[in-house]
Amino acid sequence: DEDDDDIVAYRESTVKKRHLSSVSTIFRGRSTPRKAKTGNISVVNISDITELGINYEILDTIKEEERKVSRYLLKDGDVLITTRGTNVKVAVFENQYKPCIPSSNMSVIRVTDKNLNSTYLKLFLESEVGLKLLKQIQRGTSVLNINHADLQMIEVPIPPLDDQEKLVQRYTEGLSTYKEIVDAANDAWEKLQKNIEEGLY
Repeated sequence: DEDDDDIVAYRESTVKKRHLSSVSTIFRGRSTPRKAKTGNISVVNISDITELGINYEILDTIKEEERKVSRYLLKDGDVLITTRGTNVKVAVFENQYKPCIPSSNMSVIRVTDKNLNSTYLKLFLESEVGLKLLKQIQRGTSVLNINHADLQMIEVPIPPLDDQEKLVQRYTEGLSTYKEIVDAANDAWEKLQKNIEEGLY
């Protein structure tokens, strides 16, 4: 992996790089008790993360005193990354009306450096180079297992903040357009299916 052309090109690039440990705090998710339909704490599981982001509408909930999970409570802009499972998923958390915590199969990267945009970090970790860097620290072969300490040592790029924000804006606008197209296509498909069903008899 060290000889991979993409990794070599990245390491030799002139862009400023920093270890995650120096630009963020990282903590593991929490093992949770049995879910409860009327719980007061929402839990973000791996299955809740899609290519469109976190599906907040389907989050499981648990009953727990908030003070007991205070160290795990997610904040706006936290980057969630799967550290166990079958594949890497990355998402940026957005504040919700109910307190949320991550499941134990994820780690949370909370950016502390004002020169690093959380969404830019997500995009890098999902990029070809980012995934290859994550693969280098993966323990095991078939099942994803990324150690907390190893994750801290990944070097991430820190280009000028303006450049990061321009890329993030392009991504955000593109994602919004994509969602609109997908929603419209789903609505049209449902209407077509209903129309066909009504014409069956």
